[in-house]
Amino acid sequence: MADARFRMEYLDWQKQPEVCAFMLSQAFARMEKDGTVATTFYDGSVSSASGFVADLCRPGSLPYLLFWEGKPVGVVWCNSVEGRAVRGHFVMFKSVWGRKRTVPIGRGIFETLMGFRDADGYLFDVLLGLTPKSNPFSWRLALQCGARMVGVIPHGVYVHSHGGSEDAVLTATTRESIAEEGR
Repeated sequence: MADARFRMEYLDWQKQPEVCAFMLSQAFARMEKDGTVATTFYDGSVSSASGFVADLCRPGSLPYLLFWEGKPVGVVWCNSVEGRAVRGHFVMFKSVWGRKRTVPIGRGIFETLMGFRDADGYLFDVLLGLTPKSNPFSWRLALQCGARMVGVIPHGVYVHSHGGSEDAVLTATTRESIAEEGR
């Protein structure tokens, strides 16, 4: 059960494009202030607020704002849906960094996404993360929140700031892995 202080709000970019663009532009400004743009978009694909909005507000992307105790604390988005597998991405603002908040927020993200259902059952059976091995803060946080390490993929991600490919850590989050981490 997600911590009561945590909430995710879907940004419906198809019904409210202006609201979505405004909220994501504000989130991007926080990311710039916090210095997290380059590590979040390690491949160099996004470097501006307009690029951020375009990336998150496109077909196949599910963007959410994250809240902790009613305050905005980050963004999570899913894309690359194949069957019941989905690729997940997140960034938390510096104001909530630290194990006492980031772990419950991360668990809340995983529990919420893995709990989505429709008339046919769960929408997702696995949430996949692919992170440069050189960013242990990110992939270790995923592990602390209920993901499991699948392995390391040699040259699995392109890191723009290094001008080449690096090894990547592949994580997988399932309802079972979240339950195991909570024990």
